[in-house]
Amino acid sequence: MYKVLLVDDEVLILNGLKNLIQWNELEMTIEDTALNGEEAYEKFINNPVDIVITDITMPKLNGLQLIRKIKEINSETKFIILSGYDDFNYAKEGISLGIENYILKPINEEELEATLDNTIKKLESSIKKPLTEAVDLEILKENILYRWASDSISNYELEERSFVLGIDLFYENYMAAIIKIKEDLKENSEMYFKIYNKVKSYEKELNSSAVFHDLEGDITIIYGSNDEALTYHNMKAASDKLLKSLREEFSLNFFITLGNIEKSYKTVYRSYFTAKELQKYILSSGYNKIISIEHISEMEKQNSYSSNFDVQEFRKLILSKDLKSINAYIDYTYEQLFKKSIVKPEELQNIAIKMMLVLKRTLKELNFSTEGEDENLKELIFEVCNLRTMEQLTGALKTKCEELIEKLKNNYNSVSPVIQQILNYINQNFKEEISLKTLSFKYNVNPSYLGQIFHKEVGMAFSDYLNKVKNEKAKELLLSTNLKVNDIAKMVGYVDTSYFYRRFKEYFGISPSTLRESKSY
Repeated sequence: MYKVLLVDDEVLILNGLKNLIQWNELEMTIEDTALNGEEAYEKFINNPVDIVITDITMPKLNGLQLIRKIKEINSETKFIILSGYDDFNYAKEGISLGIENYILKPINEEELEATLDNTIKKLESSIKKPLTEAVDLEILKENILYRWASDSISNYELEERSFVLGIDLFYENYMAAIIKIKEDLKENSEMYFKIYNKVKSYEKELNSSAVFHDLEGDITIIYGSNDEALTYHNMKAASDKLLKSLREEFSLNFFITLGNIEKSYKTVYRSYFTAKELQKYILSSGYNKIISIEHISEMEKQNSYSSNFDVQEFRKLILSKDLKSINAYIDYTYEQLFKKSIVKPEELQNIAIKMMLVLKRTLKELNFSTEGEDENLKELIFEVCNLRTMEQLTGALKTKCEELIEKLKNNYNSVSPVIQQILNYINQNFKEEISLKTLSFKYNVNPSYLGQIFHKEVGMAFSDYLNKVKNEKAKELLLSTNLKVNDIAKMVGYVDTSYFYRRFKEYFGISPSTLRESKSY
């Protein structure tokens, strides 16, 4: 819980503030209250808090003096000023101290709550501003710009703050650009802010723009223009120049996405959200690129592609336990896709998910326990979709393959060589006519003895295992194709469709047709 100190010389206002906001829901607690700045300072010394909400005009020590004194001993505390005085000088002086917001009385509940929410996010954010930056207009301006871009500020509040902060809301066209830095600079804030200031220097290059960094550490530019035809051209040209300059000066990797053009400051958030959504194309495009809606649309018109991922081929490689061949197949699959000009990130992610599902399904089919390690589909998808680069994606796949192949090998060590061969043969040839007799002849083992050791080592009778493999494959075909049930029965090795129905229902508890009817696309 974040601790809050409320300071105002009017008891009614203090009591009102306590009840105005659902503090617990914001993970905050009112640590204390004070009726003047001097009392507040003494209480802060004895019990420091995260956020101070203070009036300006108070006896003994006013709000601005209180902020200065607290900042001398704790630079991390956040401040929100409340005042009944609609005075530009008060606002300017308060902002120069590095406050989160300047709110006029009577207090607007939504404005205060939005400010508190954003303040918490800044407290939680791992990237902190150097102390030297905390003494100018940038703190409040960054707060307002982020709320503008993320659609969490009212038009009234934005218009009111724009005059003090120098935010131009009178352009006919607006466009957002987002710059992501590949390297993790959480422990190198000095480098981060050198890059940030370099980007800010391009405000002059664009004549009119606003720059801020969001809670993920991405640097955002909001560009305004009165010439719609030149808006995209100017932003793209400036981005090209900026990317080249950043690469040369810092020798790091960057990725820039451009949002769509919006016709009003009131809908800037749409351009920002579009640019954020395009950030996922890092996965398919790689760093040191500039991606826009126009670029993606044009490439998709020119190219069509389909996945060359073969489930059965990949499954055979898993059963072969040849990790070198598996890794080569993963690389080959993705290399074929990248021969196209543009690939949707979802396509790359879907192949990765399919590969992981093949790994898990193969272990399950071979009756190898993965208890305690098995992930549900939702967790698996979340893991894959949070990988940002191709290196991370293929690396995660190869690591998962290595882990599960090792498990496969370890489990196989508890199974005799002949049963290993038979399990592989069944899983690859289940549609053929297979019996203990034909297998005993193939592997030169007595049928009776083979049946006994199969049951002992696999944990079920041969006929039950064969039925399991056939029915699992039939289930897969029922859910992933529009083939007729009769055709599926033949494909998995059942000549008699009625017999297939009976064995399928015995195994799954429902008929094939019922299962198909229940599937959702």
